[in-house]
Formats: sequence, structure tokens, C-alpha cells
Amino acid sequence: MVGELESEIVRAHEETKPKVIIVEGQGSISHPAYVCGTRAIINASMPSGILMMHAPARKTRSFRRDVVAWPMPTVDEEIEWLQFFTRIAGKGQVLGLGINHENMTRDEVEETVRTYETKYGLPAADPLWHGCGKFVDRIQRMI
Repeated sequence: MVGELESEIVRAHEETKPKVIIVEGQGSISHPAYVCGTRAIINASMPSGILMMHAPARKTRSFRRDVVAWPMPTVDEEIEWLQFFTRIAGKGQVLGLGINHENMTRDEVEETVRTYETKYGLPAADPLWHGCGKFVDRIQRMI
């Protein structure tokens, strides 16, 4: 998988010379079931930046809750792990924080957006409710 993804990224760059290549991720760097996919995508793409999604109201992983309630890491932990791991494969700084509004009211999402933007100094938004404009602006400032 890593080699094929890497080949497609190189091909896209050589054929079209884009300023930005977006690679959609899967799972999370800390997910007990999907970590290999996440690490493979990071290694293959060597990202300059990462838009990280987080589900603030989710307390445990949705994977195998019948066996064990895997606790959700904090935003700080996910950022730390992503930035540590991507130092090997690129310079993947976290560029923005997407909010998964699962089990949250609009008011809770708005408060979370304000809190994350203040605490982390990064754009934050629920892509389904707010769109991706803040993230696009952040990426455009990078290039």
C-alpha cells in the first residue's frame, strides 16, 4: 500500500505540478485497530501539514466496545503523537482541527471551536456545519 500511494503522489506531482496534494487519511495515529493504515499513509505521503479530526464528546473508541472501552486520547496527545511520528516522514505540522459533532449540540460545537482556536492557535471548525474555508485559508498561507 505504501509504495502504491507514494507512486500515485509522485505521478500526480510530475503530471500536473500542483501546489497542493491532499491525501485523505484513515483512522488516527493512536487508534488500536487502524494505526498501520495511518502510519502507512503518513510514510507514503510525507505530509507538510495535517488537518486533524477530533470527536470531543466521544469518550471511548468505537472499535470493539464489547471487548474493551479504549479511552479516547486528548487533542494534545493526538497532536503530540502526530508531530512526533511525522518528523520521521515529513514535516507534518498540524494545520487545523476538525470537529466531529457526534453527540454534541451546535452550542457545544461552537464553544469547542472557540476553545481549540484559543488554546492551540489553529483554525478549528466542524466541516459539515461550518465548511472548510478556515482550513483552505490556512493551507493557502502555507504555499
